[in-house]
Amino acid sequence: MNKQEFTKAMTFLGTAYGKEIDSSQVAVWYEMFSENNLEEFKTAIKNLIKTKQFMPSIADIKQEIARMTTPALQLNVDEEWEKVRNALRSYGSYNEEKAMNSLNDYTRGIVRMIGYQRLCQSENIEWERRTFKELFTDRQDYTQELSLKQTPMIETRGYEMLGYEGDEEC
Repeated sequence: MNKQEFTKAMTFLGTAYGKEIDSSQVAVWYEMFSENNLEEFKTAIKNLIKTKQFMPSIADIKQEIARMTTPALQLNVDEEWEKVRNALRSYGSYNEEKAMNSLNDYTRGIVRMIGYQRLCQSENIEWERRTFKELFTDRQDYTQELSLKQTPMIETRGYEMLGYEGDEEC
């Protein structure tokens, strides 16, 4: 996205919250979002305007973009648990492969962590539901954390000519 388009989107955000956005704020925010897609940025701020009483932070918008662009973060834990329960009822303990294939990859991974047969034979399904929800939300948190981390590419060739070996601080 270019800076002019970004400035227009920031003005929209500021207007929605009754805040004036100055050029130094635009510069900082642009640096943080320059690698993002403009349409994703605009959609994220519109989503947050609908749900946030106060102006969102950079982190809030980054999280919203991650949620929008990472399919696993769009899954609802309660809906996925219902799919697991339906698979258990429909396929039972003898058709584990069919049951697992009826689930999406993300949910299937959680069920594997718990154990399909354990779920089938459990006498306390409420405990298993709690375990599933904890694992699912923990994995979503981790997935979101990974999607928010962007490792900048740093050019290191030529630093040795300046006396920098790579293990020292600049």
